[in-house]
Amino acid sequence: MINILQKIKYFFIKIITFIIEFTKSLRKKFFVKKDKVVIEDIPKKKNTKNFPIKKFLFPLTLYRMLFREFLNWFLLAQGLFIIILLIIDLFQKINDYTNSSASILNIVYITVLFMPKSISFTIPIAVMFGTTMTLGTFYQHNELVAIYTIGVSLMKFTVPIILFNVLLSGAMILIDSNVVIPTERYRLDFFERVTKKSNAEKLDNENITIRGEKNFFWNVGKFYANNSSIQNVIVFRINDDYKVIYRIDALKALYTAKGWLFYAGVIREWDNEGNLKSETKFQKRVIQIEEKPTVFKKSRYEVENMTIEETKERIALLKRLQIEHNKELTGYYKKYSFPFTLLMVALFAIGVATVSRTNVMILALFFSVGLAVLVYVMQIILDVLASTGKIPPIVGAWLPLIIFIPIGIVLINRAKT
Repeated sequence: MINILQKIKYFFIKIITFIIEFTKSLRKKFFVKKDKVVIEDIPKKKNTKNFPIKKFLFPLTLYRMLFREFLNWFLLAQGLFIIILLIIDLFQKINDYTNSSASILNIVYITVLFMPKSISFTIPIAVMFGTTMTLGTFYQHNELVAIYTIGVSLMKFTVPIILFNVLLSGAMILIDSNVVIPTERYRLDFFERVTKKSNAEKLDNENITIRGEKNFFWNVGKFYANNSSIQNVIVFRINDDYKVIYRIDALKALYTAKGWLFYAGVIREWDNEGNLKSETKFQKRVIQIEEKPTVFKKSRYEVENMTIEETKERIALLKRLQIEHNKELTGYYKKYSFPFTLLMVALFAIGVATVSRTNVMILALFFSVGLAVLVYVMQIILDVLASTGKIPPIVGAWLPLIIFIPIGIVLINRAKT
């Protein structure tokens, strides 16, 4: 058996050597350099001319073939993973739908609204699976061998996949804050209205006390996020000696483009000595104070379900209140680091795609799910360390990329060629 394998190996090497030698004569057709080739097939003359030949810098035909194959596997995997998550979400909510007698149309609508979130969950695994399946299939069919023999390296051949994931990673930063998070919030609110039949005005927080900008303090009885309104409002300002110099008492207030519109209240002002200067009653009055409604939001939404701007406002508020905010800061940095997981898994997939010629699909699933679990567990550990201050929040957010991107590059350089 060993002798047979050695003979096969020897025969295969002979074939590859022949292909390499043969393609050397055709090499000039595949590279973009300005060479001068002397035409040797015609009789030599005194005025033999050198003819410049232009060739392609990048193998565009190979790129089209690769990217088309990658998109097929990527979209197939993405669609399969989305369907699995939609089914899981549907069965998790089936009891609520049954108890509330929700209509089929509402159930389908809520399920479809979960698609943006499910895409953001599964897109790294789909990229990993699609890349591994594409290159693994090429390797299994000896197409990579032919590509290597014309002088195209694995890194150069996979430029379209790498570039696609770099651009997609940047786009996901914007898509997450502008599409995924707003859609998921609307979906959760709509689900609560359908299953619990909650009132149109939903109480989001109550009994709130915060410190705002310029030594303003707020005490709010109730806050409603759907119309940015607050009830039973007390706003006061203190001077450097911690004496109240300005105070507003109002029944309610509504945030508008011009500022806070207070209803049925009174404004009092004191001098620095504590003497009352004025007292003005009003029915409606717009007062410009820098605080926005988001500062009154209860942590109903975790940082993962906040937009980038909302996260920045939350961190700024916690800083003013001198409250520990390492967890929020870690989540803020992850909004920029997590999308680049696509680039990380793409590099890793390119490096492991040529591990074996057999069982390509099994290997693709194994590496895709295995890497996802490994990164997920590592990120949980880093989140705990960053939240407790053991490591800086920026390190907790970016460390998986710092570790796995170089590993992916090393695997590509050591891949079978």
